[in-house]
Amino acid sequence: MQNSRPDLFPTVTTLTLLDPNLFNYVRTVQGNTYKDGKLLGKRVLMLGLSTEDYSNVKNTYDTLTVINVAEHTQSIFQHLENIYYMLKPGGQLIFHFKSEAHFTWFILKWI
Repeated sequence: MQNSRPDLFPTVTTLTLLDPNLFNYVRTVQGNTYKDGKLLGKRVLMLGLSTEDYSNVKNTYDTLTVINVAEHTQSIFQHLENIYYMLKPGGQLIFHFKSEAHFTWFILKWI
């Protein structure tokens, strides 16, 4: 899958992954598709941080994908505020959180 469809995102040059447990995941999970620093033919920048630690980054990302993170944060409000400021004006947030009843997906566009 890693290089099967590099044409899916022709304007993307780099993917940035933020996860406090990222390096443990890369080290221990066999078959990790971005272990070599590439995903779908794109460069992957891996940062072992959470969005709560990333408060100094402003207007950097066109799109953020946040999957199953909200339930692991110390402060959901700080988490969401940092995401808002990390996005460029008009950026998109693809957001998923686990609820007790079912899984929910949201795609939000910040104006």
